[in-house]
Amino acid sequence: MKYLFAILFAFSLAACDTQQDQDPKNDPNGPMVNETDYTVCHTDPAPHTIEGTWYMAQSQGSFHFITTYQIGSGYFRLINDCNLNGVNLRAQAQTTAAYDAQTFQPLKAAYDSQKVDNPNFHAICEASIAAVKASYTWEGNCLVFYQPGQQERTVLAPR
Repeated sequence: MKYLFAILFAFSLAACDTQQDQDPKNDPNGPMVNETDYTVCHTDPAPHTIEGTWYMAQSQGSFHFITTYQIGSGYFRLINDCNLNGVNLRAQAQTTAAYDAQTFQPLKAAYDSQKVDNPNFHAICEASIAAVKASYTWEGNCLVFYQPGQQERTVLAPR
């Protein structure tokens, strides 16, 4: 089966790839579920600085992902912790980045993948960063990335 779990964010991707193709509309694992604890978005005090560690947790059936965004002065690190049927994998990509009060941009693409191969199971966990400028705003304590004119938003909780 082949599963592709994409974060709705222009420069990140978490993926699990298993042995045969599967139609996502008829996926036996069910829908992708966001498991992020957004209750922290509305607690005081709101940080309102993009520098820090942010995360989003998702699952689909027995597949679980925690995507962590680490943003600091001049850098961006994307970490995908993938638990695929009890197999833990971690992919990390890092690049230089710039930001201002409303936009964030990785300056170069970066990629990492980790995999497990055995006769009964094949899985890949990926972290991919593209040099794409994104806008950001705040929802209380949570960082929200978006592309102007598009409805998709990626809401990240502080970690």
